[in-house]
Amino acid sequence: MSHYKFVLAHNFTYAIDQEFPQDVTFYDKSNVPRLHISHDGKITVYKSYAWDGCSPKLSIFDWYYIGIPDGTMKKTTGQPKTYFASLIHDALYQFLDHPNMPLRRKDMDNIFLVLMRHSNFSLRLPYFCAVRLLGGVFHYAMKWIGRVQRR
Repeated sequence: MSHYKFVLAHNFTYAIDQEFPQDVTFYDKSNVPRLHISHDGKITVYKSYAWDGCSPKLSIFDWYYIGIPDGTMKKTTGQPKTYFASLIHDALYQFLDHPNMPLRRKDMDNIFLVLMRHSNFSLRLPYFCAVRLLGGVFHYAMKWIGRVQRR
């Protein structure tokens, strides 16, 4: 059983208004493709990608999660309002340090904001500000923790 809150049931693609020199596919440590960025600006997260939503959550006896809320459910998707924003953002951050990543952290955070705006998430500005202020710190702290755990 996954320790993540969400697991993507189908590929999800989001197009940004930017072009890149080439297509790039990013693979996890098990050599499974997780993210693709095409030269024409389409960002695709592949089926079975797992993530925690807007922040890591703590499951309490399988009853509920404690952590940063993901927003109310959208009637059109049946998912929390931050579902797709956190999906794209987490997938991009996972490969933030990859030498072929064509986006900067600022670009990733802006995509997060735009997707929250698309879903009418009312707390998008505080969430965006928190990500801008703490996203890099959290990313590098998790990398450091991963290195320590592998020793």
